[in-house]
Amino acid sequence: MFLKYHLHIGFVFLKAYPDGKIMGEKFKNTEYNRTMFEVSFKECIDGEKCIVFISSVRKEYEHRLEGDEKFVTEARLYHEMDKTNTVFVFNEVVQLCEYQEDRIF
Repeated sequence: MFLKYHLHIGFVFLKAYPDGKIMGEKFKNTEYNRTMFEVSFKECIDGEKCIVFISSVRKEYEHRLEGDEKFVTEARLYHEMDKTNTVFVFNEVVQLCEYQEDRIF
């Protein structure tokens, strides 16, 4: 069970292609803060987003491997952060990028 949220630890912004077209969708509501789970899954907002955490808070969390894992997604880290933290979302583009064959940049 999630604890009561008490700390705003970051911001989530939009990304766009070099021509200015937004990658995915804008947020439907920017009137309140939310967890990373809500941003990613509950609201079903599609597309790349630029996530900016307050570094001193982000450093308190680790990407932890379990068993024989060689890789762990950000979702596990966000799940831990969501227990006591929220982020603000903004429908503002702060990063221009484009997809490459073998990476995004």
